[in-house]
Amino acid sequence: DYVSRLCAKQAKAAYEAALDMLADRDMTASSLKSALLRRGFLAPVAESVCGRLTENRLIDDRRFAGRFVELRQDGHVGRYALKRSLRAKGVDEETASEALEQLDDSAQLEAATALARRLARRYEGLEPRAARDKLGQALARRGYSWDIVREAVGRAGLDDDACFDDTP
Repeated sequence: DYVSRLCAKQAKAAYEAALDMLADRDMTASSLKSALLRRGFLAPVAESVCGRLTENRLIDDRRFAGRFVELRQDGHVGRYALKRSLRAKGVDEETASEALEQLDDSAQLEAATALARRLARRYEGLEPRAARDKLGQALARRGYSWDIVREAVGRAGLDDDACFDDTP
């Protein structure tokens, strides 16, 4: 009884707080719920507010994921890094995968190649194989697939595929 009265009392304040947060930036339902909980609202209140906002289409994880990918596709990060970021923001696996379908592989390759050329300067003094290894690892850490990494390293002038073998 006390909890239900407290929930009713918090509902309006939580809804207004959520609208204020959404006025600043788009959020996923999960990140909005977490933000409401951090502000001290009860879990049932946060869930109710997120449900209401979802029904009113003020929060939409699919829309969020699509915009997120669209804004970051030229930012020198690969498909895997974008997916990790979306998952960390509370976007489910299926929605994240759907959003990533809009990525153009040729654009990813061009971005990776530009990054590889820039990073290759760091490794000029190294033995060629070590330079290729380091460059490939740097691109992989940024979330590019191994196919794109191989091609980008080759386009950067470091095209010995032997550096990507698992054998010593």
